[in-house]
Amino acid sequence: MTDKPEAAPHGETPNPANEPPSTKTEVTPENPAPKTEESQENTSNPEHPVPENPAPSFLKKLLILPPLFLAAIIAGVMISKKEGSPRAPAKERAFAVRSLTIRPMTVVPRASGQGVVRPVKSWSVVAKVAGTILSIHESFRQGALVPEGTVLVEIDKRDYKLALAQTTAKINEASARLTEITTTEKSLAASIKIEKAALRLAQKKYDNNSKLNKKNIVSESVMDASERELLQQQANLQRLQNTVAELPTKRLVINAQINSLEGTLALQKLDIERSTIRAPFPLRIRSVNVEKEQFVSRGQVLGDCDGTDAAEVPANLTLDQVRPLVHQLRFKEILAAKGDSLKLAKAFNLSAEIKLRDGRMTSKWKARFKGTLGATDPRVRTLGFLVVVDKPYSKVIPAKRPPLFRGLFVDVEFRGPKMNNCIVIPRSALHGDQVYLIDEKQRLKKRAVIINFRQQDFVVLSEGLKAGERIIVSDPIPAIEGMLIDAKEDEKALERLEQQTRGEGDLR
Repeated sequence: MTDKPEAAPHGETPNPANEPPSTKTEVTPENPAPKTEESQENTSNPEHPVPENPAPSFLKKLLILPPLFLAAIIAGVMISKKEGSPRAPAKERAFAVRSLTIRPMTVVPRASGQGVVRPVKSWSVVAKVAGTILSIHESFRQGALVPEGTVLVEIDKRDYKLALAQTTAKINEASARLTEITTTEKSLAASIKIEKAALRLAQKKYDNNSKLNKKNIVSESVMDASERELLQQQANLQRLQNTVAELPTKRLVINAQINSLEGTLALQKLDIERSTIRAPFPLRIRSVNVEKEQFVSRGQVLGDCDGTDAAEVPANLTLDQVRPLVHQLRFKEILAAKGDSLKLAKAFNLSAEIKLRDGRMTSKWKARFKGTLGATDPRVRTLGFLVVVDKPYSKVIPAKRPPLFRGLFVDVEFRGPKMNNCIVIPRSALHGDQVYLIDEKQRLKKRAVIINFRQQDFVVLSEGLKAGERIIVSDPIPAIEGMLIDAKEDEKALERLEQQTRGEGDLR
């Protein structure tokens, strides 16, 4: 029986009995053990597995332990030192804000509305007589500016001149008849005087014959002849007197005829004048509807024009905008105006400015307040205000400042009388109906205020603040009452506020 080889010590590879002992090689992770032929055979033979060597993994675990113990010792020392030292109390952090000190200011209330420009006066070129167009002025074309008195259109007036001559002849005829009546009246007066003398003689002769007939000196035949002569003389005188009595009536008839003819003559002269159409005031031609040699009838529209003396703009303002503008208005002044637009405008004491915005350019015109349009619009709660610009076509600069002609959509800025000693804050400082104050301990305090009226960038208060108090104009988030405040006076905000209350800058 063959003896079994002795077991190799732990960590060594077993050596067969007949093999000489080999030199030991240190096995490390960096220097693995070399494989022998027997080990290769055992490896390739699954029936004889080679036993594993657990030494390398165990050594790795031992190497990790010392650093862990060292870290635990250092952490314990640090914690013990920290727990032993006294803790400093936490300091309250102040919130940085911008502030403004309240001071009384003079406010110029402003309001802005929009409207469409229209001329104060417009005129339609209407033919007041019928006839053929003889000539048209070269300036009578769309868009042209025409001075007052310019002859725009000439209508053929020959027919009217002939009718005028006929009427003049009829008047002359009637005047001649009137002169004839005057002459006849004078001659009849002389004839009546003669007839009256003859009547007196006939009466005297008749009286004498009547006395003689009573004494039987004159026969009856002579008496009858005297009577017939007397009656004949009376009839002659009566005829003349009747003719004279008819003369005033004839004179009235002729005078009426002359008056009628003179009226016709005046109309014919007027038609002759109307055949020449002139510009009644400075105009801008809006449209032309006539050509030369065209026959026009009475009442036909030949064109439309706009006056250039003045333009007006009706602008609507909300009732909230109107209230600060009329804060000094008294109703007794309105009643005293009695509908007079000039007196009413003086009572309102408003000034106005019209602005035309075109890209980067803004053109401005000084305007005068003419009055209100009389009623509010209940749907949008607005009141119409009317302003007028004199000479809207003056100071025109091509490509920079256009004329203020019909149809332009413009902004109208109204300014009311100054309001003194007002408490004013920026709109950014208002949070609902509250403001944030800084008290004497530099802490935030909330306070409710009552608004008098609002403007574009500021608010005028009626109650809630007084001069000398400080408010926060920035927006602290979160705004907690009692929080510590580090306030810095906002000089730029104060400067902007003063400019806005003076009415400087544009309203948007």
